[in-house]
Amino acid sequence: MLPPKGGEDGRHGLAGSKTAVALGTEDREMPGRLARMRTAQAQAAARARILLLRDSGETLVPVAEKVGLAVNSVRLCAARYLEGGVEHALSDGARSGRPRETGDADRA
Repeated sequence: MLPPKGGEDGRHGLAGSKTAVALGTEDREMPGRLARMRTAQAQAAARARILLLRDSGETLVPVAEKVGLAVNSVRLCAARYLEGGVEHALSDGARSGRPRETGDADRA
């Protein structure tokens, strides 16, 4: 078997082209701020870092390695940005299933 040439490694040489991110100036502010904050939720900070790295031209695999997440998580974050902007990419969606019957104060 011949060694794979450019584009034949299963990624078609386009690693993440469908989820390429180009943040505008206003969109770049919030992820930049969140990525630097120590008090931000870890998920929001990781997603902000994903957007900034993808905006700088990094492909999916290196971004996943730098952030410590799976490639699919990086792809999903970028797709959510393209779908609904920065707010949509940084926030969690509604969870399916039965809502909690006890509040946070009752559980503590």
